[in-house]
Amino acid sequence: MTKQINQDVAAFKDDFFKGLSIRECIYGGLALIVGVTVILSLIYIFHRNVNVAITIGIPFIGIIGLCGFYQKNGMTLPVIVKRQISIMRQKPLMYRSVCLDDADQYAGEQKDQEVKGLERFLVRLEKRRVAGNG
Repeated sequence: MTKQINQDVAAFKDDFFKGLSIRECIYGGLALIVGVTVILSLIYIFHRNVNVAITIGIPFIGIIGLCGFYQKNGMTLPVIVKRQISIMRQKPLMYRSVCLDDADQYAGEQKDQEVKGLERFLVRLEKRRVAGNG
């Protein structure tokens, strides 16, 4: 008896019931329960027309169904929404550019820092030379 093993691991799908994963079954059942509850409550408790009740119930069913079935780049809809919210709350990154108007001032500051650094180096070198001779 030989058993075929799928070589393509990315194509592997964890089947739970009739080709659906556990996650898809849970969200599908939840979508059905919420949809039926919303529609029947609108019809019998709030005395709305059947068409109005179904129209109001469809967004509930759709959103819950998308949470279970939609995947993009291996991420489910709740994960995608959480990432988008965290990106929107993120503080903007600041970039300080040197404009052409300030280029001369910036170059002068850089030159001053280089000269000061070179002066410090020469002072340390002179101190070492004096300490070595003395």
